[in-house]
Amino acid sequence: MNSSQTATWQSDHSTVQSDQLRSTELWVQQEILNRNSSFYEKYGKRIFDVCVAVTAGVAVAPVVATAALAVKIETPGPVLFRQQRVGKGLTTFNIYKLRTMRHGNRSTGEVLPGNPDTTRVGRVLRRLKIDELPQIFNVLRGEMSIVGPRPLLADTLEEVTEDGRHRFLVKPGLTGHAQTNGNITLSWPVRWRYDRIYVDNLSFSFDIRILLKTLSVILFGEKPTGQE
Repeated sequence: MNSSQTATWQSDHSTVQSDQLRSTELWVQQEILNRNSSFYEKYGKRIFDVCVAVTAGVAVAPVVATAALAVKIETPGPVLFRQQRVGKGLTTFNIYKLRTMRHGNRSTGEVLPGNPDTTRVGRVLRRLKIDELPQIFNVLRGEMSIVGPRPLLADTLEEVTEDGRHRFLVKPGLTGHAQTNGNITLSWPVRWRYDRIYVDNLSFSFDIRILLKTLSVILFGEKPTGQE
């Protein structure tokens, strides 16, 4: 392929991606307007989020402080890692995590187990999900929920399937249906299928069930399960 053909292919590919993004944007906007939300989704979920976030924030503050100190002692660099994600209605915001990678690492995608740039402290924090706890701040700000689809990396937006689009109808969460059914052991299409199941069946009882299963994941690790 010569340079002219390469430029043409890149232009066509960029056009297709732009069309896909515009299509997703229009679909999400229309679905949010037409969504028949329950009383819990409209009002109760925010109250639930704030109550759990405040209670959990106070309870885990010593854990986060100790973890932050361990991060600072082990490797040079900032304690917190900030990254832009996509949330409800395709709005973008910054999430916060305790840094688990060596400072200067340029990886922007999903970090898989065994990544050599993950620090020793980072491996422990990731295994116990402690690195995610600063996102309680995002919950209090109203950008995230306690339970919901995990906030998507902006770079992955162009790859979302029909199921994946549904995740943008609700706020992203600290934990979710996909995270308690295998998480990174699953392909993205399967994770997005779990997200759609959650969005289509959002309820207080479902949120409680996911929170309880999250405790099991923290204790015993992520294991693939049969899709519901």
